[in-house]
Amino acid sequence: MTPHDKLVQQVSEFLERKRNREALKLVREAWTQGTRSVHLKLLEAEACKALLPPDTTGALRAYEEAIALEPDNWRAYNDMGLYLMSEGKRYLKRAVEVLEEARRRAPTQPEPSLNLVLAYARTGRDNESVELAQQILRDLPPDHPLHPQATALVEALLAP
Repeated sequence: MTPHDKLVQQVSEFLERKRNREALKLVREAWTQGTRSVHLKLLEAEACKALLPPDTTGALRAYEEAIALEPDNWRAYNDMGLYLMSEGKRYLKRAVEVLEEARRRAPTQPEPSLNLVLAYARTGRDNESVELAQQILRDLPPDHPLHPQATALVEALLAP
């Protein structure tokens, strides 16, 4: 196991045990010492979100730094979009923008597309939401683990 992998494992274990401040400290110390990775930045964002009270500014900064490290990494955009959606209406427009970017960077990955469907629905873009959900369902193989979720989403969007 590489030193980076050990660090990721240790931070993940801290987060699992709700030792969020320790996880955050470890990630930030590693950053200061020159250890850089998207995975660590995403863990930093998780630690910031798990603090009581949550550190929204810190989480958003960690997501932005992850994106800056690897601009083509769809997961950083996707996770940031999910977080923005969870933070309420004032962040929804930005969530849509970030999730659209995640989808643009990974058009074959269903996760950012499914999350974008939810963001469209929450912002009143119902037609776009339904169209995208139906497209995802058409493109997903029936045995894909997200197929049931996509099916339920289409049914919910089409329900009166």
